[in-house]
Amino acid sequence: MNKQDIKKLICLGLCLVLLAFFAIAVPGFADRDIAYKNEKAAQQIPNTVEEDVLQQQFTLPVLYVYSYDIEKLMPFWQWTPDGPVMPLREESSVDLYVFDGADNSPKNVPTHVYYDEMMKLRGRTSSYMQDKKPFSLEFRTDDGLPVNYEFLDFNAESDFVFHAPYIDRSLVRNFMAYSLQAQITDWAPSCQFAEVFVDTPDSTLTMEDYQGVYLIVEKIKQDKNRIAIGGYETPEDMENIFYEGGNIIFKRDAYEEGYDEAIRLERNRFGTRYSVAYPKAEYMDSAAAKAIKDEIEFFETALYEGSDEEFAKYYDVQQIARVMLLAEFMKNYEGFTSSLYYYRPRGEKIKVIQWDFDIGTGNVDYDDDLDNAREFSVLENEKTQQYLAHENFRTALITQWEEMRREGGVFSDENIIALLTEAENQLEGAWQRNDEKYSYIFETVPFGNKHNSLENSFEEREYVKEFLLERGRWLDEHIHEIAEFY
Repeated sequence: MNKQDIKKLICLGLCLVLLAFFAIAVPGFADRDIAYKNEKAAQQIPNTVEEDVLQQQFTLPVLYVYSYDIEKLMPFWQWTPDGPVMPLREESSVDLYVFDGADNSPKNVPTHVYYDEMMKLRGRTSSYMQDKKPFSLEFRTDDGLPVNYEFLDFNAESDFVFHAPYIDRSLVRNFMAYSLQAQITDWAPSCQFAEVFVDTPDSTLTMEDYQGVYLIVEKIKQDKNRIAIGGYETPEDMENIFYEGGNIIFKRDAYEEGYDEAIRLERNRFGTRYSVAYPKAEYMDSAAAKAIKDEIEFFETALYEGSDEEFAKYYDVQQIARVMLLAEFMKNYEGFTSSLYYYRPRGEKIKVIQWDFDIGTGNVDYDDDLDNAREFSVLENEKTQQYLAHENFRTALITQWEEMRREGGVFSDENIIALLTEAENQLEGAWQRNDEKYSYIFETVPFGNKHNSLENSFEEREYVKEFLLERGRWLDEHIHEIAEFY
């Protein structure tokens, strides 16, 4: 080996040492092949940060959305004599800068940058009737295909929802519900608070671009890090549907054209309509849609007309009872009527996940019973009666409630207070900024409980706490009454 070769080896060794040093010493360096797409170097946001932003102290993660199609991401809507014109939910190209460290000011170098991703407006009434807009985010490859990336504290995935707590002035109703649901089910969507800015090219970043506190939530979908079921195959023999069907996700929800891409099935003989969330519409033909409709009807036959034994054979009684109790505990106006997902791996029982609790926990005043912590609500609506018609389900509701209310249990006062304290600690500083941005919702309440005369979101969180503590005591006293419902 000559001197030139030795010099090359020494240089190579030094390079390897430096790479190892940066991988250990520089936060995020090792995963920049994931975080910084298109091999662009880490860079600060492209617009100047104004003084009003620089003065803020951010402790929550800050998400800076650099939108190339703001008209698509936040489209104009208007009222007509026939009602509101629903805005289109068009895909918009964005760069997403994530600040998730000790100092999350947008003036700093971001923790991660995701270039050329897809965002779009989501929601029904929330997409046009509230100033804080909810969004969907999908990470994509340069070829436009979904790709899983590590994002905030979530498992690597491609799809996320930006919940925009606006109707929920407390900011925490969905956080509480998803946190509790995660403690009582095999899987529930994880969530994390963040503060969001939306900016456009050739502008400066000011607090006018601040959108407020958001709850970032995992989208409910089929994936190894979400609902882990296998690929769907059309069953050959409907007589053996339990073992040949399955690997499906379907939902009961309000439906409007363009709201989402799920295929809406025709009403079955029990008068219910469902939308198929998995398999996706582009992979379904008419034969698959019919097979899934027939499969759902097969299971609903056991629900509506079967014995207790047949019902328990096909439905996860304990799991469904726990989720229904969560909806009842939080007195969720939409509990088991909409935003309810069902899923079934092949050869296994049906389970459920409830989505969207922002108009629960006393946040509606549509009638005298909904804005107080007393009286049954979800357990008395027409959508749950077929479940309660089964004695073994009513028994499960009682035993599961008692289990979850025991000392240290999921619905115990200690756990409720601990979760709300955790949220309060995370939101300190952020809730004040959010309240300042949307101060008018405490003066003229556009939605929610108009009877509440509260001055800020902290008072609303105190209201939520007192509501849940009283709700738990009321259900303790009355839960056994459901044994006599039938």
